[in-house]
Amino acid sequence: MTAPMLPQAPPQLLPPPVPPWTPFAPRPNDGELAIATMWAKRLSEVISTVQFDKFGPEWQQPLLTKYQAASQVVQASIPPQPLPKGVVIQDKVTGGGIAQEEQAALHPQSPQPAAPPTAAVQQPGAPR
Repeated sequence: MTAPMLPQAPPQLLPPPVPPWTPFAPRPNDGELAIATMWAKRLSEVISTVQFDKFGPEWQQPLLTKYQAASQVVQASIPPQPLPKGVVIQDKVTGGGIAQEEQAALHPQSPQPAAPPTAAVQQPGAPR
């Protein structure tokens, strides 16, 4: 006689791996322009040295990641260049111009197109 089958417990999941230590742990002020500019400048100086190439990728990657994050903050703070006069960016979905306010500022007195006249439809046999 065989023993009855007991339900098996699901396999235990492994805990998530612990990320490696980094001297560049995220901080709340990393998004500030002054802090990001400081990090971008310092890390740029380190990355551009010959000694940086001597380290393996496991040492280079944290520096590159922090430099890229700081550079993105600095780039986001730079205002976009204004478009030249007469250049309009078209919306691909609706075809409308994004710079409609700018065009209105260039031509403030342009008349609005009038609505086309509608003709009244006469029913046959109706009095005129």
